Amino acid sequence: MDISQNGTLAELRNTFAQLTVPSPDKLAGAWEGKYIGPFWLRTFAPLAMGLGPLRGWSGKRFIDNQNAINIVGMGQQQQDKHPMTISKSNGLDTLPVIALKYDKTLPFPLPRLTDEIRMVRDDCLMGMAVLDIPLLRKVGWPFILTRKPGS
Repeated sequence: MDISQNGTLAELRNTFAQLTVPSPDKLAGAWEGKYIGPFWLRTFAPLAMGLGPLRGWSGKRFIDNQNAINIVGMGQQQQDKHPMTISKSNGLDTLPVIALKYDKTLPFPLPRLTDEIRMVRDDCLMGMAVLDIPLLRKVGWPFILTRKPGS
């Protein structure tokens, strides 16, 4: 399945609902992240992330079946920041997902953020970032993760 990089939020939510849940043991390695969705979201998301603890977000690293971490920065300046735990859960749409949850001690808004993950194909995952904040908890903010070569 191909994912529209600039689809509407409704289209991307519908696409996300059709995807399958990946097995956590197939996720190990580094994944390059990219914001997708309407122009306003692809423009606003990096700016909004730049104001918070994930400034320069560029992907995720799945360490093992239970742990992942964000990759921030570009090129030689990349570093791992803000670990997450991996679990199977039901997503915003009530269907199964891999849920990436942040520790409660991390800076706001991370403790209120859950990244829901489903598989597009072996080398591509789609995510929905869900913020547990009034007025935003029913919205998923879409992104794509593509497996980095050699991971």
